[in-house]
Amino acid sequence: MKFKVAYTVDLEEVPNELNKILQKVKNTLTDKFPDQIDSACKEMIVSQNFSNAYSIIQKIRENILSLDHTMEDCMEGMTQYVEVHNSLAAQDKEETEPEDSVEESSVLEEAEQQVGDESK
Repeated sequence: MKFKVAYTVDLEEVPNELNKILQKVKNTLTDKFPDQIDSACKEMIVSQNFSNAYSIIQKIRENILSLDHTMEDCMEGMTQYVEVHNSLAAQDKEETEPEDSVEESSVLEEAEQQVGDESK
């Protein structure tokens, strides 16, 4: 049975946390799987123990599935990070645009007044 654990980090730490997760996946792929595969091959070829080889291969498949879930979680984290980052950028842009439009409307109003004053 699998249980998903979530924790909170500051937004700027998200890329580092996702990197840590991916590094764990990488280490498992490079350190653990070659030894397990070698064990399965040894059981089949040297010992002719297909039952043990089968068990080892089944365990490898379970580990691959677990890594796949971990990488899926990482991808979801990336997606959420990008969405939040883009949302904050849009908010920042919206906060600066109204000031610009207020300044533009003030300039237009002043220009209209001057034109109106000049025509009198």
